[in-house]
Amino acid sequence: MSSPIHPAVTINNIKNSIPLILDSQTEHYNTWAELFVLHCKAYDVFDHLQPRESTTSSSTSKDSSDKDKNKTPAAKQTYLESWERIDSIVLQWIYGTISQDLMHTIMITNTTAYDAWCRLKNLFLDNQAARTITIQNKFFNTRLDQFPNMTEYCQNMKLLHDQLISLGSTISENQLVLHILTGLTDQYENISLILQQTQPLPDFYNTRSRLCQVEERKIAQAKVSAQTAGTALHTTTESTSRQPPENQAYHRSDNTAPTDQGCGRGRGRGRGHGPSSSSRG
Repeated sequence: MSSPIHPAVTINNIKNSIPLILDSQTEHYNTWAELFVLHCKAYDVFDHLQPRESTTSSSTSKDSSDKDKNKTPAAKQTYLESWERIDSIVLQWIYGTISQDLMHTIMITNTTAYDAWCRLKNLFLDNQAARTITIQNKFFNTRLDQFPNMTEYCQNMKLLHDQLISLGSTISENQLVLHILTGLTDQYENISLILQQTQPLPDFYNTRSRLCQVEERKIAQAKVSAQTAGTALHTTTESTSRQPPENQAYHRSDNTAPTDQGCGRGRGRGRGHGPSSSSRG
């Protein structure tokens, strides 16, 4: 009877399960690593991200160690080939979810998925002291006015917090919330004071939700104010254009110089009065 198909063989496109490309220019290693570990556990290959203690510790075998000892050389060879095949699939998953620069950096001939996993981890988590200081400076100096909206600001703060945790920092979630509130602009002063005085202090997700709600309300109020101002300007323009014709003529006569017709009438009256007065005399 043929052996059952391993779940890892059924994956056609790893990017459907891990929609994130790890790049050395970004700080998304923790997120990528978490997604990758979850995927490997779901498809029964998590042991390929761990040191290989013996040929019996593989995701392709569920037999006990006693049965493994009784395997024939041909069965052991088949088992080894199966393990190497699954390990190559996991290695392809790693290469398929990182940038080309990282792939060229960690790629070595005849390597295993675990070795590539360790080299990739060392690239992002080595020299912990220097990395911790750099990320802490970013964490403490990040402000809302550096981002286009509240969502990106809170997400960036959460990302920096997770990086510090992965480097061994003891920074708590309460400190994350307090630093988020400290970095807000003046227009969020009221909600910042309310959240800081809340006992117990709300967690990150509750804080982020309330701040985003306040931001949406402020945006809606700004739109209403802009529409009201535009309507008032439009009404004033229409009222000016709808003035009576005599008012418009009055305004035009006040603002224009005397025309030839006015001068002509004056000259005509002068000529008419001259002869009549001479005849009376």
